[in-house]
Amino acid sequence: MNNLIRTLWQKRCDRGMTLVELLVVIFIIGILSGIAWLSFLSIVGKAKEVEATLNMGNLSKSQKGYYIEKDEFTIDISQLNFAFGPEYSEYDSIVSLVAAVVSSIDGVEVYSKEVENYIYFIIADNDDEPMAINLAVSKIKFARTYAGVVYMKEGDIYSCIPEPIQISLKAPPSAYKEVLSDVMLSPDKYCPGILE
Repeated sequence: MNNLIRTLWQKRCDRGMTLVELLVVIFIIGILSGIAWLSFLSIVGKAKEVEATLNMGNLSKSQKGYYIEKDEFTIDISQLNFAFGPEYSEYDSIVSLVAAVVSSIDGVEVYSKEVENYIYFIIADNDDEPMAINLAVSKIKFARTYAGVVYMKEGDIYSCIPEPIQISLKAPPSAYKEVLSDVMLSPDKYCPGILE
């Protein structure tokens, strides 16, 4: 019996792999590399999201400090002592269109800046209940869009941790206006995790 197995193994080793066996191996390697590539892109997207949430958190802190000092919110980045990365202009037409629609909301000022992975919008409303809304719209497929708000309520200033929102770069400008109008009407509903 042992000789029979050794003889069959020897014949098998001399013969090599068949084309079908080789194709099965290539197919399995292709599936595994596809899964690995999607996982890699997901991890890259999460890293970009961390960058956006950190920027949004810093903007919120800067807005709070500015409000305490000047009794109003601003969209002037130089006054917030905040620096984004290098500027891009890949989506200038979309940015201008969204900024125009958002600024059509009464009493709202808008600033926008496009960087490598995100387009940032800073929206300030200094009317009855002052607030500043920070929006980071993802330019890449595997990263989410984030929004954060800093607002006044009963004499106290509140801000929230940036939350992912369901809006994309390809959304019509009216969708941005709808989301921002909702945030402006009830920021405390929008921001359940309020930090003072």
